[in-house]
Amino acid sequence: MKLATIRTADGATRAVRVEDDRLVDLGAADVGELPPETAAFDWECELAAIVGTQVRRAGGAAAGTVQRDNTGHARKPPRYLRAGQSLVTAVDGLGSCVNRIVAGA
Repeated sequence: MKLATIRTADGATRAVRVEDDRLVDLGAADVGELPPETAAFDWECELAAIVGTQVRRAGGAAAGTVQRDNTGHARKPPRYLRAGQSLVTAVDGLGSCVNRIVAGA
């Protein structure tokens, strides 16, 4: 199963999974709200494409990037990760990776 985030023709950001060469819509990329539209999204898709073709990965591997000052400013009101919060990356059937945010990192 491959997971991805795509932008639709109407500008919405959706999480999708690839099953048998077709995309399955998993819903809004940020559960419960529409994610902000930023120019960084196109760069992130390009980065994911490069990583997917240039880095050797084990079957079922997941890759992700986070930039500290990436999209929080685009939200109204602005929101950023804070010390004590956690960033959780989860893939059904594989498990999850929890990264705790610490001050000054």
